[in-house]
Amino acid sequence: NRKEWDKHFKLMADIDLSVYADSNFKIIGRGMNNAFKGVFDGNGKQISNFIYASTSGSYTGIFGYVRDTNAEIMNLGLIDPNIDAGSGSGIGALAGWIYEGSITNCYVKGGSVSGKKWVGGLVGYNRRGRIKDCYSTCSVSGNELVGGLVGYHSDTIDNCYAVGSVSGNENVGGLVGDNRGTMTNSYAAGIVLADGQNAGGLVGDNLGPVTNCSARGDVLG
Repeated sequence: NRKEWDKHFKLMADIDLSVYADSNFKIIGRGMNNAFKGVFDGNGKQISNFIYASTSGSYTGIFGYVRDTNAEIMNLGLIDPNIDAGSGSGIGALAGWIYEGSITNCYVKGGSVSGKKWVGGLVGYNRRGRIKDCYSTCSVSGNELVGGLVGYHSDTIDNCYAVGSVSGNENVGGLVGDNRGTMTNSYAAGIVLADGQNAGGLVGDNLGPVTNCSARGDVLG
């Protein structure tokens, strides 16, 4: 219920979403004017088998669009998500698009995420979001701005990592596809494959400060 998207929630049990196929799951937050603005505490629980398929599913993830300075998603694990958003942009297993807010102590284990632009294992597009103590092991693919953890990033990432394989055309990175923000104490270890330009084990295209970070995956671009 979108009228509740500014409230506080706490997950009290693990959830299996395998009964929802294709695009039947009602994504939380569907755009700038219908964004998630509340707090979601996963309470250490897991959401498994999030399956989503669409030919043009922009703003796709468990949370599609998050926008509020005080919005927060924390303490949540996603197991084996499988997202194919076709030509959609802003695609991530946990959140497709973050304009403001924070993600803390969340992870993605296994599965795959694919889309066209701004595609990440955890978050697709992060404009002003703070991401801390998070990781992803899923495989990620797209056309441009594709990252193992985040596709596009312009705020802060701290103490995070990604180890899944990442493939795309341009601006493809093991952790972040395009970094315009700050990255600290983080690493990537997945294989990076790029058909075009700007491929990196850690970051595809970087315009921000990177401190105490590393990458050890093979890169082909």
